[in-house]
Amino acid sequence: MQRSFGQYQKLLAASQTQERLVNVRERLRDLEKVWECENGCRIRDLAEYYKLEDRRRVIRIELRRLRREAFPNGAPKGRTQGRGRGRGRRPQPIGAAGREINRLEEEGRDLLDKQRRLKFVRCPHFGDHVAAYGEIRHLQEEVERGEKEVSGQFDEYARKFRRLRQVLVETAFLKDDQPTERGLLASRVYGENTLVVTEAIALGLFEGLTPEELCAVLVMLTAEDRMRDRGPRPPRRYPTPGIAQVSRLVRSLFFRFSDLERELDEPNLRPPSHDYIDFAYRWAAGEGLDTIPLPPNADIGDAIKAMKGLYSLLRQLEWALKEQRWPLADAVREATAKMERDVIKRT
Repeated sequence: MQRSFGQYQKLLAASQTQERLVNVRERLRDLEKVWECENGCRIRDLAEYYKLEDRRRVIRIELRRLRREAFPNGAPKGRTQGRGRGRGRRPQPIGAAGREINRLEEEGRDLLDKQRRLKFVRCPHFGDHVAAYGEIRHLQEEVERGEKEVSGQFDEYARKFRRLRQVLVETAFLKDDQPTERGLLASRVYGENTLVVTEAIALGLFEGLTPEELCAVLVMLTAEDRMRDRGPRPPRRYPTPGIAQVSRLVRSLFFRFSDLERELDEPNLRPPSHDYIDFAYRWAAGEGLDTIPLPPNADIGDAIKAMKGLYSLLRQLEWALKEQRWPLADAVREATAKMERDVIKRT
């Protein structure tokens, strides 16, 4: 990983970032050296001021949100709710929202009072101090961002490797840093959903399916779902009850693996597609290419691409299962033979 071209690019970027940080740090030191004030104002006083100001800004944002939620149609007219009846007072909502608004307003007043008691606020050069510290603060934030960026660039591939390894350990594809039986099978299958395909085989989900049904289920894990994000979906229809049952089990397996990957911040799986289930079933059953109905929003080129992807997976499985003598090998060999005709055979 350290000798890869990708890592070389990361190190080059890290070197450029470090060079930029040298100039930033020098500018920061220069500003801190010339910080002088006859009234004894100190940099840490400005840091305290900005800390209070940051919290006040958060409170103001939260108060605006709470008031918008309490009065979605604008503040009501008439007598105000809450304490006092002074003219021009902002109407206050009652209940939990009102209590939270009162608490935040009280906290905001306390923070403002603390700011006003800071000694340097009364300094004649207060405006200059704030402007100067604003630049110092900006440079400090730039240094922090740059250091995180450099740190991430140095070990990004190692961290990714550790996350991927953890996924394989959690799913029993690795044990004691050695591939298990299903891990060896997965190493011979290529694609985004390799883990789901292999796990389904290891659990015996495909056993008992006819070759045509096996094709219909496997295409879920190889084809792209063109119906995704295109509005309401048509109701799902399955050619046989066996396909319907196994497809639900495959979806459940996908969500289990997908949730694990998200928890480890390494999402790689592609959601199962239902577009070509019927098409793959009919193709494996021997129907002609010009007689099989196309899925919505798909053309003939999309369908042929989906069938080629399915055929490629079947060929991989045929070799991998024979190598390890899995019980599904015969069904996969038959399914491959049924797929290998017409345009698939020619291409």
